[in-house]
Amino acid sequence: MRKIVGQSSLKGLFNQMNIPQFIILEGAKGSGRRLMGEYIGNILGANVFSPPVLNIACIREIIEESRNISKNRVYLLADGDAMTRQAQNALLKLAEEPPLYDYIILTVEDRNTLLPTIISRASLHRMESYTYIQLQEFTDNELKLAVCTTPGQILELPDETADEICKFAKKVIDNIDAISTVNLFNISKYLDVTGKGDGYNVNVFLDMLVYVLCQSPACSIVAATKRMQTVLKYSRLHTNKSINKQMWMDSFLLELKGV
Repeated sequence: MRKIVGQSSLKGLFNQMNIPQFIILEGAKGSGRRLMGEYIGNILGANVFSPPVLNIACIREIIEESRNISKNRVYLLADGDAMTRQAQNALLKLAEEPPLYDYIILTVEDRNTLLPTIISRASLHRMESYTYIQLQEFTDNELKLAVCTTPGQILELPDETADEICKFAKKVIDNIDAISTVNLFNISKYLDVTGKGDGYNVNVFLDMLVYVLCQSPACSIVAATKRMQTVLKYSRLHTNKSINKQMWMDSFLLELKGV
């Protein structure tokens, strides 16, 4: 299997413990949750199956299959944040009475997107943060090392795109005081606000804004600090799956300009 960089405490824990039959792996996108799930499957000597979608039909199919399993099998349910309440309730039935050879690993960015009853029946583990040295195993690009916090972010972000987003972020900061409200909202046209892949990654853009403000703020230190606080505030809000992303972006741009 692929090498896991870092995560030494988590790997050590899973190697020493009796693997629970229901595990939640929490961590940022690109933090290696899927790879850790495969690592756990390797410890168990089990085949790992990862369904492409997590709907009610998929969960019911897993429940039906589990009745006929005679050796260890791991179901790696990736990006569980997207599961509907109905799908989670279906999964709960499996979590309450897991078959002898059935192991469920659910990966999420934020545990709060799950039903409390799901969390209460799982062994919850959070992916460890990566050090600068660990991230250097994936790139020597200083800009990417400055703004990326996970291997996945680094690997998915081409060097030239990182440069483009940095220049765009600098342009926004340099001109936001003078830009009109109408043109302010045009900024979002260059960003993948809705997650359809039709612009720059919003999370990378936010991180790049902080980087630009730290490097050479085009305003006073006080204003730059307030703007960084605004970026960090809206970065946290962006993890909420239920918010309207376009309204979130419009509010962010208005507050960034209004500082």
